[in-house]
Order: sequence, then C-alpha cells, then structure tokens
Amino acid sequence: MLFRSAHARDAQQFQIGLAYEELGNLQFNKANYVAAGSYYDSVLQIPQNRNTKRIRRLERKRKNLEEVIYFEKVTQVTDSVLWVVSMSKEEQVAFFQDYIDELKAIDEAALQKNINSGFGSFIDTNKDKSSGKGKWYFYNTQAVGFGAQEFQQVWGDRPLEDNWRLSDKSVLSIAGAADEVFGVAEIEDSEKFDIDTYLNRIPTEQREIDSISGERNEAYYQLGLIYKEQFKQYDIASNKFEDLLSFSPDEKYILPTKYHLYKCYIEFNTI
Repeated sequence: MLFRSAHARDAQQFQIGLAYEELGNLQFNKANYVAAGSYYDSVLQIPQNRNTKRIRRLERKRKNLEEVIYFEKVTQVTDSVLWVVSMSKEEQVAFFQDYIDELKAIDEAALQKNINSGFGSFIDTNKDKSSGKGKWYFYNTQAVGFGAQEFQQVWGDRPLEDNWRLSDKSVLSIAGAADEVFGVAEIEDSEKFDIDTYLNRIPTEQREIDSISGERNEAYYQLGLIYKEQFKQYDIASNKFEDLLSFSPDEKYILPTKYHLYKCYIEFNTI
C-alpha cells in the first residue's frame, strides 16, 4: 500500500516523501539498514524545506547508517569476488556465461518492447475508426493477445515480482554485484558478450587475493561491532563475528572477536 502510494500517478511530493519515509522506517525496524537508507535517500532527494524538524531528524538518522551501509557493501563485493575466485575454471566459465545470457535477455526484452510499441502504433493508425475502441495499444484485444503470446514464447510463465526475467534467483547475489565487482560498467558494448572479458578480470595473484580477504575480514569485524554497540542487534552481530572466525582471520581479530561474541551470547542467555 505504501509503495503504491509513493508511485501513484497523481501523488504529491509531500505524499511521496511520507510514503518513502514510512517504508524506510519499516525496513529500519527489521534491521534492514541498507534498504532503509535507500528509502531515506529517496525522501531527502525530494525538493523541500530542509530546515524542518522532521527532515533534520531524518538526515541525522540517515547519517547514522553510513558506516553500516558502507561495510555491508564491502562484504557484498569482497564475498562475491572471493566466491568467484574459489571456483574451478569450468565453474567460472559457467557462471559468467549465465551472466552474459542475462545481459542478452535484457537486451532482447528491450528490443521486444520496442517492437511491441511499434506494432501498437500500427494498430492505432490502421484500425477501423468506427469500432469505438480507444487509441491506446492495450484497448485492442488482438494486439494484446499477440503481445501476450510472444511473451509466453520467450519467457514462459513468470510470477509478477522483481527480477522476473531470472528463473534462478540464486544468480542475483553475484550477477547483481558483477557490475561493480568486475568493472562491467567500463566494458565496451562490443565486448560485453565476450566471456574472456570477465574471466580476465578475476584476481589471480595471491597478494591481491589476500588483500581482498583482509578487507572482507575487517568489514565483518566492524559490522559486528556496529550491530552490537550501535544498534543492539546481538543476533546479527553474533552472526557477523561467527562468520569472521570461520574465515580463519589474522590473529589480531581472534581474541577481540571471541570477546564480543561472548558478550552477545550473554544477551542471549546462552552461556
């Protein structure tokens, strides 16, 4: 309901801002701080008087999320890179082929949309004017039927949800981060379907891999502290600390991590 309110055709900016703020609050209360930060950013990007008590409070709340958002992003990227590094050559090829197939699917969908739009215009200009039907493409049942049939042939049955083009949502965790992880945004269009373009960007030097691992370990440690000290989310904090210990980190992390993990367990009454 809130999402619909924010995207209503006749929604006023104030209404949109309140809807996004409430959506952010819902995510904040669920400890989904990255998602909450995105909603708060949407509110703050709306032109408005920034000197009101409500906006000043929201800006402070968003600022308090900066560290957790930053380190969550670091863990997402470094986990993604190290996961791909750990694959065999055959697995890497299969993974990036899936990613390329997804890029092709997006391009094909855009092309199909343009074709359907052109077809709709053709129907509008050539249909019987006395039919009483509207000029919009979707008022013409024949055109809609044609488009639906084409969609079924290309995509099959897909539920109405985000990222509907992917039948296997497990690809999203890495493919969604691939743009930043492997510098896809810098790749020329002529190379984006060449699998070697991606394979050549995978770190292979041990020194580079160790550096990425160190950055990941530091991010997990900092997140554990943030969730424990700042947000009192002891369950999330303990998960971060436990994950860190599973990585066999440098000695400097082991003692403080175990101490903070012990303090989290006290909150759970599990010791």
